[in-house]
Amino acid sequence: MSDPKPPVVLLHGFLGDHTVWKDFSRELSKTYRVLAPDLPGHGKSPVLAEVHSMELMADAIAQYLNRNEVERAFFVGHSMGGYVALALAKKYPKRVKGICLLNSTALADTPQRQADRLRAVKVVEANPALFIREAIPALYYPKNHERIARRIMRYKKIALATSKEGAIAAILGMKDRKDRTALIRSGKFPVLYLAGEHDQSVTVESIIDQTRDTSAEVHVFPDCAHMGFDEAPGACLKVLSGFLEVYHRNTSQAHPTKKAEPKSRLY
Repeated sequence: MSDPKPPVVLLHGFLGDHTVWKDFSRELSKTYRVLAPDLPGHGKSPVLAEVHSMELMADAIAQYLNRNEVERAFFVGHSMGGYVALALAKKYPKRVKGICLLNSTALADTPQRQADRLRAVKVVEANPALFIREAIPALYYPKNHERIARRIMRYKKIALATSKEGAIAAILGMKDRKDRTALIRSGKFPVLYLAGEHDQSVTVESIIDQTRDTSAEVHVFPDCAHMGFDEAPGACLKVLSGFLEVYHRNTSQAHPTKKAEPKSRLY
């Protein structure tokens, strides 16, 4: 018999796996049926192709939902996980109740960012361990390094377990992903952005711009960069839980009635 609790699916980011959601899973499972898969080429999920497009990953998640007898769910996607959630919403719109983009964006890569990803592929091909040692700490706000050193080491360990092929397939898939801002502007499902004030990968400015004149909520966390689930797990969970509570209390409506005032709120 399936769990009667509303399903929430947690999608990890690049070089992560389902275990990064330990804090989120423990808290959210009190109210929701929490599912946290490994994306293709990460954790225990196999590499499926030389390039893991966001659509290919969305197909894998759709199959995962089928196996777990989930018709529709609310998705929380960190970084790459957010890209996959948006691809799923585009390709399988009836399966998505709403999306939380955690340090993620609906924008496609800029030409400069695409070039950076190709350089990253070369580094991974030559020395994946070196790439991970340099890339992972840079995702965290420097002032947090000492305070959450164990969490950073945990993510490094997870990243080091990712195969070279899996890492490259994901990088190439992210490089070529499509712009999904039209989905955000469509208003077809509720959207929550959780952003880091010091995130250099997904800047607050870019988020404010892509959500202007939409119903999306944006919450910005100070002293936080690109790894909100590690840098400010309690604050992120508080906002996410409140958003989900309002949404499920108003399931007969297209959007939660709660609005962010002002549009960007600092926590």
